Amino acid sequence: MASAKSANRLASPEGLLVLSIRSEHVARIFAGQKKVELRKALPVASFSQVLIYESGGRGLVGRFTAVAVHEGAPDELWRKFGEVAASKHRFDTYFAGRTHGYAIEIADPIEFDKPISKRSLAEHIPGFQPPRSAFLIPAGTPAFTALQKLVASAARRIVTLRPIEPRDRALFVDLVTKYVGRAYADIGEPFARRILEVSDLGYDPDGFLTISKHVFSIYSTAGEHIGFTTLTRKFGGAAKTGPTVLLGPYRHKGYGQATRRAIEAHARANSIRKLYCTAPESETDIVNYLLRAGYRVEAHLQAHYDVGHGELGFGKELDVTNEVRLAAKALPVRRGNLANASAWEQADLVAQVERLFTDSWFPITAVVARSVVEAALSDAAIQGYEEKPRRLVCVRDGDDCVGCVVLVPKRGGSCKGVILLGTSHGRTVVKLLEAAEAVTRQWRRRKLYYLHPIGDYATVDALREMAFVTEGVLRSPYRQGQDVIVLSKFLAKQSR
Repeated sequence: MASAKSANRLASPEGLLVLSIRSEHVARIFAGQKKVELRKALPVASFSQVLIYESGGRGLVGRFTAVAVHEGAPDELWRKFGEVAASKHRFDTYFAGRTHGYAIEIADPIEFDKPISKRSLAEHIPGFQPPRSAFLIPAGTPAFTALQKLVASAARRIVTLRPIEPRDRALFVDLVTKYVGRAYADIGEPFARRILEVSDLGYDPDGFLTISKHVFSIYSTAGEHIGFTTLTRKFGGAAKTGPTVLLGPYRHKGYGQATRRAIEAHARANSIRKLYCTAPESETDIVNYLLRAGYRVEAHLQAHYDVGHGELGFGKELDVTNEVRLAAKALPVRRGNLANASAWEQADLVAQVERLFTDSWFPITAVVARSVVEAALSDAAIQGYEEKPRRLVCVRDGDDCVGCVVLVPKRGGSCKGVILLGTSHGRTVVKLLEAAEAVTRQWRRRKLYYLHPIGDYATVDALREMAFVTEGVLRSPYRQGQDVIVLSKFLAKQSR
């Protein structure tokens, strides 16, 4: 129980306690892992709101509520809080030579969307200096009032997502064309319009392993329409976010992070286990925004969608309850020869692709396999990004298709390849990969890249022997526990 002296610290009128806390402990507070903050000394005046000043110069980064303050001998504090507060070694080191100390119970930690910098604090509070440990700003003082205003402006924003309404479609097209198109040579109004068309359909006829695409409007708590975002659901429980665009007046004010939190809340409510997205390496604001939101770089794709810059692939797992890594399935050794996809009856090829996909990746339905086969057998020429025609390059052993590569042209001149194998015969696999590369060259695609389960070492090694280079490892993109390597090769000289 808190002592009488401690209880007075929570009485009113309250001041604001500013604590200097090291960055690693700040992260644990915001993650909900650190429930108690230890101190050798505290101001006598009352407080219940604690502001966190991150040691190292970032400034005020958040706040929490002090639900209780306990004062006592170190051994008493250890018996009460134990390793909830710190390891025994760190606890003893911290309180060495002390006869008493303090423990602040932490509740409701809130991270600011944008830190309040030391410069900003000094501008609004003359003479402000970062705390060496802790200091209290008394209630009713000019510094108290100024700090309350700064904290209010930095407070975490809250937004909601709603399906886009017809009246906002033209604005969506305009914003996507203006802000996304500036980073890519071949994105214009047709790209944005196609996103809306696919959202209307309720399924994605263009995407590979894509279930659906949904466009949302973003609204503030005051009902202001502040922008748009898109969520594309993939097979295996993952989803791709973006494009996300905000209207000018709402940029750099915390609404981007609020939108990211709203997307994650929507994803969790719909059993999405992982979110991923890409961003141009040159767009530092977007990169920093994603890193602050807890996304991690999983791939660095060179000259991927545009020859002028690389693309960073980001991922964030929302559900990590199953950490078991899946091993690649052992395949029979079957020698095969190249064959045209039209060599099989369509229904037979659908069954073959369904089986191969299950052996190489994960089980898919006949409906999904049929969509791959129908696109591969169509007579559509290679056109723009929106049409995304596919091709199948196959090898056969008798009546069986024992391997194929699905080729999907991407915007900016790249081509994505997905390898489906029912054989581990080395020469047959190489023959298949060489044929897929030849087709990609015929299409005059400048870059070919593969996503492939990293546990299939033989195929990964074969691609490396063919001069494909690693551009990243994606954690469980299509199936939980199945990590995927990204291997790419430039087929033409890169010039802009």
